[in-house]
Amino acid sequence: QTLTEPVTLMDLAALTPVVLLLHGILATSGLNWMYAFAPLSRHFRVIAPDLCGHGGDPFHRGQFTLEHCADDVATLIAVLGLKRVIVVGYSMGGMVAQYVARRHPGMISGVVLSGGDWGSRQYGRVATLIGPVFMETAVRLVHLQFCLVRAPLALLRRLGGQENDHREPGRLHAATSEFSGHNPKAIGGAVRAITLFRSLDWLHEI
Repeated sequence: QTLTEPVTLMDLAALTPVVLLLHGILATSGLNWMYAFAPLSRHFRVIAPDLCGHGGDPFHRGQFTLEHCADDVATLIAVLGLKRVIVVGYSMGGMVAQYVARRHPGMISGVVLSGGDWGSRQYGRVATLIGPVFMETAVRLVHLQFCLVRAPLALLRRLGGQENDHREPGRLHAATSEFSGHNPKAIGGAVRAITLFRSLDWLHEI
């Protein structure tokens, strides 16, 4: 477009395309996309929410569903007053992105799927039942003061003669802090949801 009038910062913000990044299961936006923020920000406005039950979300819902996540994304787009964003989804985020495109097509201008699935895998009933319980239990264990991570780190510090250095490695500490915010019930529900996910029947409509 040819601009014939002075452009304000608000106008420029409105003209800049928006990319909305959706992370995978057991991650957060910070963990999945930390190295993408800077390069993408040179060309786009970047929005990167944590999906429900991940990060610090308290998860008050009775059940985790990918459809709920898609509706949350649509609500975020509406609340921020964004227009036709590009939704980028990795892994589980790709499944949510597919639902966003199906349930709220007027809000998006494009979809990018990375490491996603459309329901091609056959998990079987046993995996569907056992997987969520296993993941919920694993997350609860990590919540016990990071016992699975902090003890080995403390031992390594002592062996390395760093008994007085209480600082943990920056990246690992940041990752465990992000992970510790996950809601165990939500993670179990997310495993069940991605196990049952199937978009083969309607993906061609997007």
